[in-house]
Amino acid sequence: MKYSLHESKARKGTLVIESHNMVELSSICDDGICLDMGHVAHAGPIRNVIEAYKGLIAAAANNRAAVAA
Repeated sequence: MKYSLHESKARKGTLVIESHNMVELSSICDDGICLDMGHVAHAGPIRNVIEAYKGLIAAAANNRAAVAA
């Protein structure tokens, strides 16, 4: 039997999802884990994890810009 992600959440199931789609993750997940180079950089409520992820992306972009300068 196939379930949608939202149906699985409603059934209190545990899902493992890898995605860069923050809108979809925030609509499906209550909690999350952000990995950086294979290590847990942040874990907790999905909104906090998304903010941590955005911070990592911004820091990486700043580092690339500094190297290019």
